[in-house]
Amino acid sequence: MKSYKSIFIALGILLLLGTYIYIFEKGPMIDSSGSGTPFIKNMDTHKITQISIWGEDTSQLLIQCVQSKDSSWKISAPIPDQGDRVEINGFLMDLKTLKASRVLKKELPSLSEYGLDHPQLVVALTSDSQVKFLVGSQAPGNDTYYVKKENDPAVYLLNTSQVARWFGNEYKFRNKTLVDLSVENINQIQYLRGKDTYSFLKSQEQWKSTQPLEYEINRYKLEDALWKLLSGQVRKFENDTTQTLAEYGLDKPLEIIRLKTNTHQTWELKVSTQGPQPDWVYAKASNKPYIFSIETAVLAPLHFHDLSDLRNKNIYNFMMDDIQTLQWNQPAKLEIHKKGEDWLLSSAGKKAKYGTIQDILTELTNLQADRIVEETAAHLHQYGLDKPTVTITLTDSQQKKYTLWVKVSNNEIYGKSDSQPYLFTLRPETYQLLQLNMEKINKQAGIH
Repeated sequence: MKSYKSIFIALGILLLLGTYIYIFEKGPMIDSSGSGTPFIKNMDTHKITQISIWGEDTSQLLIQCVQSKDSSWKISAPIPDQGDRVEINGFLMDLKTLKASRVLKKELPSLSEYGLDHPQLVVALTSDSQVKFLVGSQAPGNDTYYVKKENDPAVYLLNTSQVARWFGNEYKFRNKTLVDLSVENINQIQYLRGKDTYSFLKSQEQWKSTQPLEYEINRYKLEDALWKLLSGQVRKFENDTTQTLAEYGLDKPLEIIRLKTNTHQTWELKVSTQGPQPDWVYAKASNKPYIFSIETAVLAPLHFHDLSDLRNKNIYNFMMDDIQTLQWNQPAKLEIHKKGEDWLLSSAGKKAKYGTIQDILTELTNLQADRIVEETAAHLHQYGLDKPTVTITLTDSQQKKYTLWVKVSNNEIYGKSDSQPYLFTLRPETYQLLQLNMEKINKQAGIH
């Protein structure tokens, strides 16, 4: 019985010895000092001028990026495009700081054991020299990948979460900005949706609509819509060829947006009725050779049902400090004129309260139409404006007059200004505030 026990003990010792020899003499040796070893030593990201990435089929180049002299990145293959500088530089910085979890160094078996004979990715970084590395399979436990540098006998085990970010760079490295234009430089916009066409022209910092009707546009609202469009990002690259426009509904687009700058740059965006998911639509831009998808929210500010929200509804356009006289007829005439820094009641020669006059001028400066009721003001009598309730006239230092006629009728407050061609309505609270301040002046003048 003892002899059998001795035999089992001897066999156990031999098994342990054989395992030791296989792992530490014949098999891959784990370098205990490898943990924390930089994957690429002394890497200077500023000197990298080219990045090339191949997939499983190493004959097919997934992407190649080239750095220009101005430090911008361009995609040279498979199709020319602008590079995403943030993404590319972030990738290089990750590589610079990347450290191995373990390093396999001694007498490595066949690379096939690590998936390195048919790597999932091959990455080449070019500077004064070239660093090329292969990404193999995941190690047992899936928390690391086997990665090997060309001309380096070691196999590095790199954290899965770091290596996983290398996949899909053929899309991540592309510039996702719709177009590199400045809102300040755009001076023409054309927006087509179905049968409707809206055209806008900027001259001397002021926007106006030229189609379907001619009138001034609120610059800030229109440029805010432009800013949102130009800040839009490609959410997904759908197809690198434009031969399939019909497949994405872009042969007959729902919308077309055309922009032109003061340096004669032009840009066009075609937008489909279709999209890969809710709130996304397919699109094709004139500056990009592929089809992509964007969020519908990017386009929402340009979805005009009409132009009323974009119109410049300011009634007056004057410099408040330049106004010299104010006349208010309702029905008695009240006139106030400026002398030096004071405002005087013309009839009484008394000083008017400076703060009250400034409040009135501020209200008139900010006065806006609530609703446009007639574009050409051809029917003043229909709205009672041939016999206004109130007439307000301002005169500036150049003797230019600014007149507003107001008619209170049937719970509506209609208005007409000599500064605008249309008839409009005023909000009741706006008119009431003007009335309140003028009553204060009337009391000072003894008018009741």
